[in-house]
Amino acid sequence: MSQKQLRKLRELRKAPEDPPENQQVEAVNEDLESSDDQATGAHKGFHALASSSSSSEAGEVPSTETLTRKARRKKRRDITNDKRPPKMKSSGDDSDDFLAGLEDTAPSNEVESQPNQSTGSPLNPLAMRRQDFSGEAERLRVFGRVGLRDSRRKGPRRARGQGEGKTLHHRRLFLVSLEANEPWPKPDDTSQMVLVLSEDGAVSFDFKESDASTRSLEMLQSVVSQEDPELLQRYLQRSPFSLEGLLVMAEDHRRQGGYDQARELIRRAIYTVECAFAPDFSPFETLDVGSQSSRPRVRLQMPDRSAPSAHSAHSALDWPGWSWLRALWMHMHCLAGQGMHRTSLEVCKLLLAATLPQDPLRALLWLDHLCLRSRQYNTIADLSVSLTRICGLTSQGSEGSEGSEGAEMKETLELAFPNFAYSVGLAGILQQSPDMSLLNHLTLENILDAEGAEDLEGDLLTFARLMRALLYFPGAVRPLLEEAAVQLDSPKGSGSEWISLLTQPPFVDGLTYRHAQHSVAQGRICAAYAKLCGPLWKDEPVKVLHACAVRWVKLHESAIFQKDIVDARLRWANATFAFSETLRDYADALPDDGLANPPVPLLLEHALSARLHPKIEQQMEDFGMFRRIDTVPNMSIYSPPLILFFQSLMPWSVLDHSGVTATPLLWSDIGRGLATALKDTGLFAVEVLLGVSQLLSSAGAMLRQHFRPRRATD
Repeated sequence: MSQKQLRKLRELRKAPEDPPENQQVEAVNEDLESSDDQATGAHKGFHALASSSSSSEAGEVPSTETLTRKARRKKRRDITNDKRPPKMKSSGDDSDDFLAGLEDTAPSNEVESQPNQSTGSPLNPLAMRRQDFSGEAERLRVFGRVGLRDSRRKGPRRARGQGEGKTLHHRRLFLVSLEANEPWPKPDDTSQMVLVLSEDGAVSFDFKESDASTRSLEMLQSVVSQEDPELLQRYLQRSPFSLEGLLVMAEDHRRQGGYDQARELIRRAIYTVECAFAPDFSPFETLDVGSQSSRPRVRLQMPDRSAPSAHSAHSALDWPGWSWLRALWMHMHCLAGQGMHRTSLEVCKLLLAATLPQDPLRALLWLDHLCLRSRQYNTIADLSVSLTRICGLTSQGSEGSEGSEGAEMKETLELAFPNFAYSVGLAGILQQSPDMSLLNHLTLENILDAEGAEDLEGDLLTFARLMRALLYFPGAVRPLLEEAAVQLDSPKGSGSEWISLLTQPPFVDGLTYRHAQHSVAQGRICAAYAKLCGPLWKDEPVKVLHACAVRWVKLHESAIFQKDIVDARLRWANATFAFSETLRDYADALPDDGLANPPVPLLLEHALSARLHPKIEQQMEDFGMFRRIDTVPNMSIYSPPLILFFQSLMPWSVLDHSGVTATPLLWSDIGRGLATALKDTGLFAVEVLLGVSQLLSSAGAMLRQHFRPRRATD
C-alpha cells in the first residue's frame, strides 16, 4: 500500500458519521483489498497495518465477513458495468489511444524471434512483414477513424466453452483478420499444400487434391454446369469455403458492378487459401539455401507450360494452384481499389516471391505502381538492382535464354521492363524536386553505363535513369503524354515542342533499335504502363521528361557522341536478360491490364474453366481453340493523324498500341506508293496496248492468209 493511499484512507475515516464519506471509505477499502489481494494474497495483514497506524483517528475497522460481502458486491457491480456501453470519448482522444495501442502492439506482430526472418532492409526489398499485411492499420493511417470498419465493435458474447479449440488457427492468419463474431472453422474440403525439396535442399511447395476436395469439386462441377446463380448461392450456403465457387460468384458480382459483395466473397476465399498453407510456408522467413537464400519461403513449384502437346497443356491448366493464385490476384486488386496500396504491395510481393521466374499474373506490371502509390520510392530502385540476385535468376537467364552466343547479359530489371525503367526515374522526381541545372553536368558515359551510374547520387542518378529509359524504350513516350493530357504541339520552356522532338532521334528510329526477341512484350508493357501510371507524370515529372528529351536530341546532333549512342543501342538490342522467361508471359498483354479494374488474365480464365468444365476445355484444346485469335495490328501510333483517320475507316484496321508491331505509314511512303502505282499502271497500260496491237496484227495476218487462197482459186 502506498503512502498516498494511506493518507487518503485516514482523511476519509475522520468523519465516520457522514454517509457519503462512509460509502467512499468502503469503496477505498474494497479497492485496496482487491489490489492487495492481487499483489500479495494476504489482505488481512495489510488491513491490520493500516488500522493500527490510524487507530487513534479512525473508527472501528470492518470485520473480515463484511469485507468479503463488500468484495462480492463490488465484483457484481464490475460485471454489471462491463455489460453497460462504454462512455463516449472524443474522436481525437479515441484515435490517439488507438494509434498509441497500435504502436505498442506493432512490434509484437513481427516474428523477430525467428533467426532467419527476412527484414525490410534495402539488401532484401522483397522481404515482407506481418504488420504490413494489416488492412485495418493502413486504413486508419490513410483515412483516420472514419475509414475503420464498423465491425470493429465487439459482437455478442458467446457462451463459455462454445467453439473452444476450433479457432486456434486464427492466430496464424495474416492475410485476413477475423472479428469476434466470425468464428470460422478450418475448411477441410480444399486442396492441400505440400512441401517439396529440390536437389540443392531448397524448399518449394506444391498442391495436391484430397478425397474431400475431389468430392467437393465434382459437386461444384455439376452445379456450375446448370448455369444457375441461385443454385450456386445455395451451394455456397452449404459449402461456404469452396474456393472455386467463391471465385466464380465473386467474378460474377465484379462484372455486374457489385464490388462490395465481391469483396466479401474474396475475403472468404483468402481465408480458405490461408488455411491451406503448409506449416513451413512463411513469407517472413527465407530459404537460407542455395542461390536463392534471401528469397522468402513461399516458392511454388509451377507447372511446365512450354510443352507443345495438348495433353501436357491440359494437365498444366488442371493444377490446383491456379485457383490459389487467382484468389490472391483478386485480393491484391481489391486492396488497391480501396486505396490500401501498402497492403496491396505486400500481396504483390508475395505473388512474385511465389511464382518467379514465371509471372503469369503480371505482378511486375503492378509492382512499381504500388510502390509509387504507397510512397515506397527507394524500394523500386532496390528491386530493380537486387531482384535478380534474390530470386537466383542470373544462372537461369544465362542458360535458358535464346539469345545469340556471346551476347551481353543484362541483370537489372530496368533494362528489361519499360515500366521499371521509367518508374525508377519518376520515384526520384517525386521524392525530391530535381535541380534542372545538373542535367548538363551528366556525361554520356554515366548514362550508357548502367552499372557505373550507381556511383551517382541524388538528382544526377535520377537524370541518368530517366535518360536511359528514353534511349532504350522511346515507344513509351507518346502513350505517357497522351495519358498525362499533354499537348504535343505546346512549346515548353526551352522552346521545343513534343511533336518536333518525337520526329528526331532517338524517338523516330525506335523501331530500328528495338530488342531482337522481346520487342513485342516490351511494347505491350509500354501501352499498359501508360494506362496505369500516366496520371502520375503530370506537372513537374513531364517537365523533367521534356528536358531529358531535349538533351538527347542535342546529343544526337553531335557526330562525336552519335557512334557511342548507336553502339550502346545495338548492344542492348542483342543482349539477353535475366528475366527472359518472365518477359514471355507478357507477349499477350493488353493495354487494359493497366486499368484500375483490369480483366482477369487469360491463363487464369482457362485454368478455372478447365477445373469446372474439364470436358469442354479438353474439346477446345483438341480443336485448337485454346489460344486466343488476335488480329494483327496494321495502324501505327507514329503515323500522321490524317492517315490514321483514313485507315480507321477500313473495317479491318486495328491500332497498334505498343508501337512496335505495325510499321508507321508516312506521307513519303504514300508518295512513293503512288509513284510506284502510277509507274506500274503505266507499264501495265503500255503492255496492254502492245498486247492488243500484237493481237490485232496477228488476227489480220490470219485473215489475210485465210482469204488469199480462195481468191486465187476463184
